[in-house]
Amino acid sequence: MALCTNCNSSVEQGTLFCEKCVKKMDVFFAKEGKMLDEQRGVGKFIIFSILTFGIYSLYSQYTLARDVNIICEGDGKKTAGLFKSILLTIVTFGIYGVVWQGLLADRLKDNAPRYGLAFKEDGLTIVLWDVLGAFIIVGPFIAMHKILKNVNDLAREYNKAMHNKILKNVNALAREYNKTPLQELLPDEYNKTPPQELPGEYKKCPSCGVDIKTDAIVCKHCWASL
Repeated sequence: MALCTNCNSSVEQGTLFCEKCVKKMDVFFAKEGKMLDEQRGVGKFIIFSILTFGIYSLYSQYTLARDVNIICEGDGKKTAGLFKSILLTIVTFGIYGVVWQGLLADRLKDNAPRYGLAFKEDGLTIVLWDVLGAFIIVGPFIAMHKILKNVNDLAREYNKAMHNKILKNVNALAREYNKTPLQELLPDEYNKTPPQELPGEYKKCPSCGVDIKTDAIVCKHCWASL
């Protein structure tokens, strides 16, 4: 939760508009409202890593840690980013790389119920696939597949929640727009003309309060019958 910079009302993470004053939130909130990648896969990872001489693997790890931290925000934990994980992996002669995946798997499993999901794979399962599975070569790839699948599932549910939140924000903005008197929507020069001197005869819509012509049978702003 944070505070709106305009009216100091509480605003949820990922909210694009304040529900009280309809002020558009800053870049931080807009960034958190972006849709996350739901299409991660081992095959894609291997192919693009080969084509880019390993650069894609670094980018993939960076975005993976970033998205997991967004999805699991509020659980009191933080998945180490690219530079920290690479440094610790080098210092520990590769051990931290396995530990990083195990911690990541545990975090995904712990946060799954928040999105109505349940994962079987925990950190120990992933570590065993990484270590013992290495003797059959494909073990580490199976571990990666399980992690990416769980991240995709969580990202999909997160995106659904963000989509619903955006619709809620748009509806709130539309409601506030419909409540705004016509004079406030017109240019300042036009508002200098007294209401009684506006072209034609006008009356207030009993539903939304906007000025409409006296002979109107339906309000063009809220579509209420007159």
